[in-house]
Amino acid sequence: MESMPPLLDRKEIVLGLHAPSAAPLPKGRKRNGTATETTKKSRCSKGAEGEPSGPLPQYRAKFISLIDGMISDCCSEMERLTEGLAESWETLKRIEATLKSTEDAHAAETSQLEVQVSGLERDLRKSASGLFRTKKEKKAKDEFHARLTRMAVLFDSLMAVRKKYLALASIEGGLGEIQLLKGEAVPTLDSEEARLLSHKEELMASEGDFDSIFSLLKSECTLTPCLEETEGQGRAAEEGEGDAVERGDGEVAEGGDGDAVPSSDEVEDEGGAPRSA
Repeated sequence: MESMPPLLDRKEIVLGLHAPSAAPLPKGRKRNGTATETTKKSRCSKGAEGEPSGPLPQYRAKFISLIDGMISDCCSEMERLTEGLAESWETLKRIEATLKSTEDAHAAETSQLEVQVSGLERDLRKSASGLFRTKKEKKAKDEFHARLTRMAVLFDSLMAVRKKYLALASIEGGLGEIQLLKGEAVPTLDSEEARLLSHKEELMASEGDFDSIFSLLKSECTLTPCLEETEGQGRAAEEGEGDAVERGDGEVAEGGDGDAVPSSDEVEDEGGAPRSA
């Protein structure tokens, strides 16, 4: 209602009507014109006195009714626009509430997803560390078994060389006894040492040096402790070594050709010549 223009005054309304034509009339119609002017003057005088003055009140009533209709139409239009604006505001509020609830739901889902992702990352790190630890333990176990295998091979080689040494000592002792029985001259210490050295070199060339094999076996026996090795594995390794020692002792007890191999003290007692090796 505030935006509507102010209503016109009655004088402005009257002045806004079309004025009668002021064009000059032809000469033959002067009397009629004068009569018309007198009629108009009488009407205006009557209108000034409060009496009806022709079609002017009708135009005024129509104009006022037209303005009233326009005002009513404007009022109804303003009411309709106001109602539409109120509905728009309510719709906007509902949309804002829905948007806020959606944002809250998205924020909650995002926080849940972040928690799940952090849990998955933690599980992945644990799995990776466990896998790395398992791989490292497996590598250490493989190295331990490989060293045990090398130790067993070196021990077998050592026992074979020892058996050859004992067999050679028994043969030399037997030859010394035969020479004593025959009354032949017993070889001197230098000649016997040279002969034993030559036999030792031949044996080293064929089977390997006893000292070198023994040093290799000692180096393999100095095992570093494996990561998280259980006591059961240590006991299994000790049992494996014990079996290897028993197997070597059995082979030595059997001798070269199946005879019992005498010990070093027996060889010295029987042969009479000390061993230089």
